[in-house]
Amino acid sequence: MLTLLLFFSKTVNCIVKDAEIFDIAVPKDALKVLFKDKKLIFCENENAALLNSIGTESTLFLGDIDKSSITLRIEQDKSIYGLIDRDFLSDSERRELLGKFQNLRILEYYCFENYLYHPDNLQECYPVLNIEEYTNTIKKAKNSTKGRITQKLDNDRRSYIFYKKNFLSYRNEAFDEIISMLESDNFETFYKVFSMKKQGNLCQLHNIRQEELVKTDWFKSQMNAIISQ
Repeated sequence: MLTLLLFFSKTVNCIVKDAEIFDIAVPKDALKVLFKDKKLIFCENENAALLNSIGTESTLFLGDIDKSSITLRIEQDKSIYGLIDRDFLSDSERRELLGKFQNLRILEYYCFENYLYHPDNLQECYPVLNIEEYTNTIKKAKNSTKGRITQKLDNDRRSYIFYKKNFLSYRNEAFDEIISMLESDNFETFYKVFSMKKQGNLCQLHNIRQEELVKTDWFKSQMNAIISQ
């Protein structure tokens, strides 16, 4: 057993250092032994390597399939943490879930990409960015797609694990709150529930890679604030 743990320790340390592979095939109990001094945070697969690359102190991010898998994992084991996208959760639902699960962290914006492509983050990498022009471009994209988003919103929300497992009650008030946020032209209001997953091209800064965007002071401060909740 000791030999096996040592092997895993060397392997995982290389993986974390290089941040190239982030879905670690190591038994959960072994991870707890190897990283007993670290906070283990399971997040959606593609985000783990980028989050590990910013060197958050005493924290190791581990890739998992999706928010359903992460939520079930942290429900069963209170010693580990989960970080999930907000998606179409209302402010009140997000607060309720955070109060119910002390080991759950939920992004304030729709998804990880919303942080990468936030104007404050982009401007730190690209100081000449015209923020007003950029935010107006995002607003136009939101307004041109909000009809399609609204049509699917009820089905999308009802598929969430939180309702299926009765962690949340499905309330019309929360649905109406999301609609109201999408209707708003206030950037910080609608940006919480408007996905930037496929909108990276809006910034037209193709030379800025995601690996650079996670290294900004703004991005690090946002992630640290969420992790330390």
